[in-house]
Amino acid sequence: MKVSKMVAKKPKNLKTFIEETPEAQPSSKDMTFIQFIMSRIKLVVSTSDHCDGAFVEVTDKDGTLLHPASSEQVKHYLHDLYDCYEGKKKTEMLTKGKLEEVIDYINAKAASKGKKRLVFKRLGWLSTEKALVLDLGQPDGSFAHVDAKGWGIAKNTSPIFARYNNQRPLAVPQPVSEEEGYEAFRKMLPPSMTPQQVKLLLGGVLGYLIPNNFTESFTYPLLVMRGQPGSGKSTVASTLKKLLDNEKAVISTTPHSIRDLFVVGKRSHLLSFDNLDNLKGDISDALCQATSGGDRSMRALYTNDETSTLKMHSPIMLNGIGEIIRRQDIVDRSITINLLRIKDYSPYAAEKAQAYAPQALGYILSLLAKALANLENTPNQGNIRLATVAHLVSAAEPFGYTEKFTELLHANQRETLMSVDENHPIIEHLLLLLNKHEKWSGTYKELLQELSSEAGYGDCTKTDEWPKTPKRLSNFLHHRQLLLSELGIDIKQGVKKNNGRVVHLSRNKNFVCED
Repeated sequence: MKVSKMVAKKPKNLKTFIEETPEAQPSSKDMTFIQFIMSRIKLVVSTSDHCDGAFVEVTDKDGTLLHPASSEQVKHYLHDLYDCYEGKKKTEMLTKGKLEEVIDYINAKAASKGKKRLVFKRLGWLSTEKALVLDLGQPDGSFAHVDAKGWGIAKNTSPIFARYNNQRPLAVPQPVSEEEGYEAFRKMLPPSMTPQQVKLLLGGVLGYLIPNNFTESFTYPLLVMRGQPGSGKSTVASTLKKLLDNEKAVISTTPHSIRDLFVVGKRSHLLSFDNLDNLKGDISDALCQATSGGDRSMRALYTNDETSTLKMHSPIMLNGIGEIIRRQDIVDRSITINLLRIKDYSPYAAEKAQAYAPQALGYILSLLAKALANLENTPNQGNIRLATVAHLVSAAEPFGYTEKFTELLHANQRETLMSVDENHPIIEHLLLLLNKHEKWSGTYKELLQELSSEAGYGDCTKTDEWPKTPKRLSNFLHHRQLLLSELGIDIKQGVKKNNGRVVHLSRNKNFVCED
């Protein structure tokens, strides 16, 4: 793709632009307002599953951009066009009702007459060119183009990225050496981070920049940052968000519902949630679905019989003080960074970190280019949840990414599992039970009674952590099979009887219990 530098004289305002553009003829006096609008815009229907809907291709004094048909940008543009429309009466105003009618007409027209093409949200994969494209959010529509030969700044005549009103420009990447680029990336992070944590985080960032149409199905990494106040966890999240997917609000609070989560994901590539505590089951399930790609059918607002389908496939960042994630299915797709409190907090500030963004982003794009060049010669990284991410990062390892990402990932996830639930009262009393009985079989109801008896029906059985029903005990153990295996506990499901499902527990003979 041709790399270009866009420098051009721009008219001072939209009216001047229309008057100086040949397409403005014939005079708008001879047109209805709808006809005038349709002469100034192009309608596009996205064929992408993750950035669907009707879009308006708008050309103004800055360039040509693609906006959702019902967006605030299009409404503002229609107001500007109305000011230029010569067929209106002097006292006639573009009312809210008339504006809504125009928007409805544009959406209906786009559905039937709009040009169908692939539209991306911040990031995309051009399969014909085998290239990754990253929208820089600039007014001229320029983007980073990455393939096996390298990267550069490019621009298409027809825009390929949707522009939402929450998006903000990224830093313009700069070419740097690997040493300079890594150092720039390192300086954007808290000084308390270890080299292994930096490598894990860099691998996660590379995984975040995999387009969701890169391959048929894959799972994005879920980055979890834990630490006491003053450890820089929120600043790391905002720094990475600004680097990769800058928006008006770089960090959000915990979504109150699954619908809220999917609505946020519709307009953002990278999601970041701040100050989380122990995730609820339904939100935890939704986060897993969001990182692996999925859709939810929900009742349309203000209706009883209509449903809307929300699709989502996004990388996610979480941060908080305590144990944010607990279940194995979410740990399997996570990278957990435990941050220490920064003694001298003042040198690490968001504005100072952003000074290194151009070099850091250039370095990351260079790693992606080299990974694409080496991808076919890199073996798959096994049957793990983050296999695609590990494959891409491993392809970059011979070119300066010296740590083995897969080994670091396995160690990180194992440490997270052990730290989260090793001291859980159920795990503690399960170990005590199997220390007395090498093998145990019975229903989950009988197991819950046995564990409660083992605990002496004490205070721990009255807390929220202690499962109150056999089903909850079954779910608890099911989501922690990897941890149980690490602790030397083998668990197998048996037949279902009238009084419940049978479970078989035993100690691994090769496991040495450390008391």
